Amino acid sequence: MIGLLFALGAAVLYAGLDLLRKLLADRLEAVTLLAWMTIGPAPAFAVWAGLSGGGWPEPGYWLPGLGSALLNVAANLCFLLSVRTAGLGSTIPLLALTPVFSSLLAIPLLGEVPRPLEGAGVLLVVSGAFWLYRGGRPGEPGEGSRRRALGMTLMVIVAVCWSAATPLDRLALRATSPALHGLVLHLVIGTAMVATLAVQRRLGRLVAAAPHAPLITATVVVGALALTCQLYALEHLWAGFVETIKRGLGSGSALLLGALVLGERLTAAQGLAVALTVLGVALVML
Repeated sequence: MIGLLFALGAAVLYAGLDLLRKLLADRLEAVTLLAWMTIGPAPAFAVWAGLSGGGWPEPGYWLPGLGSALLNVAANLCFLLSVRTAGLGSTIPLLALTPVFSSLLAIPLLGEVPRPLEGAGVLLVVSGAFWLYRGGRPGEPGEGSRRRALGMTLMVIVAVCWSAATPLDRLALRATSPALHGLVLHLVIGTAMVATLAVQRRLGRLVAAAPHAPLITATVVVGALALTCQLYALEHLWAGFVETIKRGLGSGSALLLGALVLGERLTAAQGLAVALTVLGVALVML
């Protein structure tokens, strides 16, 4: 029950984080935004790790821990480019693919084998995501259609990266605490982004982002809380289950938030595609 509550908390928080990242992606370049998103929470995770007194990670931590961090670098960059290129309603629901990939990857990595009913749910999730990917908008201009296709392709890459990262996170948590693993994730990603800006001689972009400080702060806080809930959930639940809950709620939330906050137009095909993914999520949870 504790794991389920943390998974539900992560789902709600990540839905809000998706919207915040979309709003900032229209204002800041991807590397600068990701740098702030990962540098910002690092001190809080450092204090948390120190107070928890967990000590240095066991030797078996570093391969899955650093592997997850590198996958998150690629996933976050592709995510920001995706939502900047296309709308939330067209891209975020594709993250419903993450439970599928996570469940499959968890078999060799963690020995977690889905039941037949869960397998049926996976097929429904794939069908819904494929329908969403293939379905265009009536009367959409050619350039808009190409941008949408590019944004959705990038989001599929995000789904693959995050799917692989989730079982690695669960492996890493067997050798360290959520606080220390969260700190490593933020430090590795943040260092990579700052180093990229330094090589490009664009460190001034971090300071230039000051006018967006309130929105950046909200994104940092929500992101840190979302990751914390996810890591605690992974200590209690299998990886595919956590991703299923998180993305099942996220698909519908993306369409709703995109329409209410960003004024994105909803189509019947999008609604039906998301309904299929949500039904698949429900089967996995049974």
